[in-house]
Amino acid sequence: MSFVCKDKNPAERVLGKITCREFLAYFKTPVYKAEDTLPLFGFPLSRNWNEINAFINNENLTRNENFGYVTNELKTITEKYMDAKYRVNKGFYIVAIKKPLSFADDWSFSMYSRKKLVKEFFKDGVAVVRIYRVEPGDEK
Repeated sequence: MSFVCKDKNPAERVLGKITCREFLAYFKTPVYKAEDTLPLFGFPLSRNWNEINAFINNENLTRNENFGYVTNELKTITEKYMDAKYRVNKGFYIVAIKKPLSFADDWSFSMYSRKKLVKEFFKDGVAVVRIYRVEPGDEK
């Protein structure tokens, strides 16, 4: 970072201090090239998304269905991992994440009274993911 006097006259140093009435701070910005990449963004918590995706894919294949999913986690995160479509009709799975990165911290999904728990993932003996199944017609 460098400082430049805003006045017409260059800054004078008096006892190590700049004597300008006003000065501007200039920051050097990095030079980017085409081969540069963006910084990586990582998740410190394991959410088991690869395992969740494998489970739902296996259920859809075994049952010859095309169920979607809904979750309390950020949709943009889940779409990177999931093959199933994000939807809440025609039968779907609820993927409830304990302490998600979104603001939706309720992982009970109480609005779906006919959901059935089909799978849980644990970390250190504590459930961190619950997967529920909602049959077609039970969406309400």
